[in-house]
Amino acid sequence: MEDRSELKTSAKAYFLLQRSVLLSILLILITYHLRLTAEVGAHFLKIGIGARSMGLGGAYVGLSDDITSLYWNPAGLRKLKTKEFGFMHTKWVLDTKYEFAGIGIPLNNKTIGLGIMYLDLGEIEGRSEEGTQTGNFRASDFCFTISGAGRISNRIDLGATIKFIQQKIEKEEAKGVAVDIGVKCKVKGVKGDLGLVIKNIGPEMKFIDEPYNLPLTISLGGGYNFLGNLVISLDINHEIYDSKTSISMGIEYRPVRFISLRAGYLYKLAYQLLTYQNSLFQEENKISDFNGLSGGFGLNFSNYILDYSLIPYKDLGLTHRLSFKVRF
Repeated sequence: MEDRSELKTSAKAYFLLQRSVLLSILLILITYHLRLTAEVGAHFLKIGIGARSMGLGGAYVGLSDDITSLYWNPAGLRKLKTKEFGFMHTKWVLDTKYEFAGIGIPLNNKTIGLGIMYLDLGEIEGRSEEGTQTGNFRASDFCFTISGAGRISNRIDLGATIKFIQQKIEKEEAKGVAVDIGVKCKVKGVKGDLGLVIKNIGPEMKFIDEPYNLPLTISLGGGYNFLGNLVISLDINHEIYDSKTSISMGIEYRPVRFISLRAGYLYKLAYQLLTYQNSLFQEENKISDFNGLSGGFGLNFSNYILDYSLIPYKDLGLTHRLSFKVRF
């Protein structure tokens, strides 16, 4: 009887997973064919959340198990055992700041999460078409997320995120909405997980008279735990409209229970810097695009976790991330 019940549960989980994947593929095909000619914007949606994940080179789709799953893979929220609040602060060059705050709440076999991402591009020098200075202005990007995750079988978790997006330049703004769909699968007989996520599925945004696509991305990743104190991870990411593929990998070692040391690497297989009519989008694209080595460390004191990471952003120099999580 137990075997029959388990078989029914597995069949139901497979059906739900198949339906979710097919729906995601259908949405991608529809949006892709309708918007081949539009450029890509809202690049701040590609900026990774969390010092731990970025210290691992951004290889976190399969590892995601904390509040930063709101960004990496909503299915990872199902791993939360207690309520968790997280905050991240990033100070970049060019007076640019990136902030994140989120909370995850487990409810029986489901988990819900709320998050806010805010990119302050600082004060930008305005110039006319002739190149003369017209005065400075400010610009910012904002995203509010609502996520949910649930277990559909003993080894498979499914999650989704709805994003409400706003980009603002002085008094002008663009608003949009997008969806992320993710799944995590525990590999049988192995201390590791596989993850798949499709991010930023949604209609075009429009700034003044210029339409642009969201950065639609498909990511596949996995993580493996060796002996409880050594973790390796690997992600493959493909940006649909930009036709860019990257591989990110990371390693985390815990010499003692409360200290974690991390290193990561991200390699662009195909890189194409898009040309935008608005110089603001050019800067944002550079900022969201890191390539190379990363590193960091974490301090874990029971329910309080502090993480730091160091990431190079090409000719823009080194950037520093500091994030804090508390479980209650």
